[in-house]
Amino acid sequence: MDPLTAISFAGTVVQFVDFGTKIVKSSREIYKSISGSLLANEELDLVLTDLSLMVEKLRHPPPSIGTSAKDAEDQKALVTLCDACLVIARDLQKGLNDLKVSGKHRKLESLKQGLRSAWTEGKRRELVERLELLKDEMTTNILVDIRSGYFSASNDIC
Repeated sequence: MDPLTAISFAGTVVQFVDFGTKIVKSSREIYKSISGSLLANEELDLVLTDLSLMVEKLRHPPPSIGTSAKDAEDQKALVTLCDACLVIARDLQKGLNDLKVSGKHRKLESLKQGLRSAWTEGKRRELVERLELLKDEMTTNILVDIRSGYFSASNDIC
């Protein structure tokens, strides 16, 4: 075997061992967990629930908010961002719920969910990044609205 092939083969073996280790670690954490889920997934679910509640508040401004065409346009843009956040948050929560283990055959199910968790990690990371991008845009919009006087201390939306 030539040296380049040997190095490539060794790299493949290391990747396989690393992936296997992640699966075993995740499976063990799921099996030992009372909730049947990874701690990171439980924390993400908590954040998504809180985010969904805040976004719902933002979608419905208090009646004291101005009714000019500019105000309506700004509110429509904010609602569009809120709707996009809710879609991604629900998609993420569905994926997290699919990774929970319950019922009989807990050892086997934990192993399956550990494997599924490793396979879907990239998708979850992508959704979280999209959600962060939308959150940043919403924050910017709200800060601009506050600076321009759209919201005042008496018109607080939260």
